[in-house]
This record gives sequence, C-alpha cells and structure tokens, in this order.
Amino acid sequence: FARVASVIALHEVLDLTLVGSARWDGYRPENVLGFEESDSQRTSLAGGAELRLHGRLGGWRFELRPSARLVRSRTETHGYMGFRGEEQRFEQGVTRPTFRVGAAMSPVPALTFTTSAASGVRLPSMLELFGNRGALLPAPDLDPETGRSLDAGAVLRGRAGPLRGAAELRVFHLALDDLIRYRQTSQYTAKAENVLEASVRGLEAGLRGRLGPHLGLHGALTWMDARAPGGATLNWRPRLQAQVQPEVRTGPLGPLRDLVFFASLIHRSAFFQDPANLVEVEARSWLGAGVRVDLACGVSAHFTARDLLDQRGQDYVGFPLPGRRFAFTIRYRMELAP
Repeated sequence: FARVASVIALHEVLDLTLVGSARWDGYRPENVLGFEESDSQRTSLAGGAELRLHGRLGGWRFELRPSARLVRSRTETHGYMGFRGEEQRFEQGVTRPTFRVGAAMSPVPALTFTTSAASGVRLPSMLELFGNRGALLPAPDLDPETGRSLDAGAVLRGRAGPLRGAAELRVFHLALDDLIRYRQTSQYTAKAENVLEASVRGLEAGLRGRLGPHLGLHGALTWMDARAPGGATLNWRPRLQAQVQPEVRTGPLGPLRDLVFFASLIHRSAFFQDPANLVEVEARSWLGAGVRVDLACGVSAHFTARDLLDQRGQDYVGFPLPGRRFAFTIRYRMELAP
C-alpha cells in the first residue's frame, strides 16, 4: 500500500488537498491437504481532491468542503464453487467516481452545526473474498458495495468553573446497493453475499467531560435501524450500542507523571443472526477496568481487564468468543530536540 498527499494554500480562505493511493492484494494459497488453488490478486488505484473554503460570514464562522474521488480496481480471483469443487475464475474491473460535500457553521464559538452528503464505494475485503479456510467460506464473486448518505449534527462545547466538556449529536441516513453481509450456510459455516439494496438510518451521540484535574467521563451511543428489501432487519446489526467510561487521574505524584484509573461498561442490544430474522442473539453488557501509569521518562504501562463478568459472545457461525481476558502494554515515547 502506498499513499501520497499534499495540501496547497490557494488563498488565505481556500485550501486544496490532493490524495493518491495504490494498493495491491495477493492471495497465494498453499494447502497440501486440500485442492490446488490458483493465485488471486487485486490492484486498486485511487485519486481525490478536496477544496476547503473557510472564513467568516456575517459574524458566523463557516467551512465548506466539496471533494471528489475516482477509484479504479482490477480483480482476478479463483475459487472452488458448486458441489463438484470445480475451480472458477472471476474477473472484475470497477471504475467508480465518488463525491462528498461537507459544511460547518458556528454562530458562536461554543456551538457548531455540521452537515454532509456523499456517495461511496467499498471493495470486498480479502476475508470476505476468500474466507479463513475454516468457518468462513470463500465468495470470490462478490461485487463492491455502493452507497449514498446524508447526515446532520451539532457539537456543543463549554466550561463552567472546574467543569468543562463537549457533547455531539448526529443523525444519518444511508442507502446501499450490493450490501455485503454474512449468511449461515450450515450449522458451523457462513459465507459473505451481496444484498440487492438496504437502508440504514440512525443517530450517534457522544460526550466528553472533565471535573477539575482529576475526574473525567467519556460516553458514546449509537442507535441504528438497518433494513433489507421487504422490511426485514439486517442480520448482525444491533439496534443499540452504548459505552461509558469514567476515569480518575492523580496528576503528578512523585516520579509519576500521571496515574489513571478507569472503568468501562459496553452494552449491545439483541440482534438477529440470520437474514430471515428467526434466530435472535440476546443482548449483552461487558464490564472492564484498568490502570495506566505514566512516568516522566516517557515510559507508560497500561493494564486492562476486559469482560470481568465473563459474558463472552459469539461469532458469525455461533462459536463462543473469548470471555474474561487481560492485557498488559508498555510504551515508550521519545522526543528529539530540533
């Protein structure tokens, strides 16, 4: 993967951003116990440009960002299809233009309104195309997803004495063609497939707050209504997901730059496992906690415990996911003087 970008200041109120990227994906299977499979590959090229017009209009701060992007993808895949296990070759060339127009307006520094309209394309992932040689089966004939979206939101920031924070609310609507989703093909296998069309609408909310130098709170919520043709709910799309994370900081403490204690609660509502909406996966909540130690020398140690109540979960084909688990991370940051 390679990416190059440049920002050009055309005027004090007008900037131009240019982005180009190239990606090559290769799949070269080797399995002495299975079928001999031919190599598959995909080459993707993309180029885009965005104008950023910003300034003041009648006392309001504003920002307007129109952008366009062109994606070219060439795919040559091989896979075994049908009951006789015959290898088939799939070739696909895709050239798709996409666009986005975003705008933001701030009547006062503490309040910002945003909106955007866009079209987009998503190529199938290598996992969706070729599976994992286990429970996820290959689907080398998948088409890219395309979609059109609209959204609007508001961001409010403020401070009152020792209390400061920011709150965000956004509503969105997304119309999709050739949506890629997983469908169970047997008790323990699943395969990605294209759906003719689908719609997703919902809202997102976020909260960041701090009381003095020691107490903090982060929260996020997503409500979503995802529908397939005919009105059925899209499988593996929970209607509600929410997370809240309070934290306590000590600040400088002897040789420590900071000592942070935090807890987290993640909730996911029930959802359907199958496209026919016959099998429902129950709602779950996961509780976690952790501590982070920051030293003045640039070293930080991070210990996290996840799913303390051992609620677990399941993957696409019903296998249980790991439950209670622990992670320990050490990080060193070095800053070089100019």
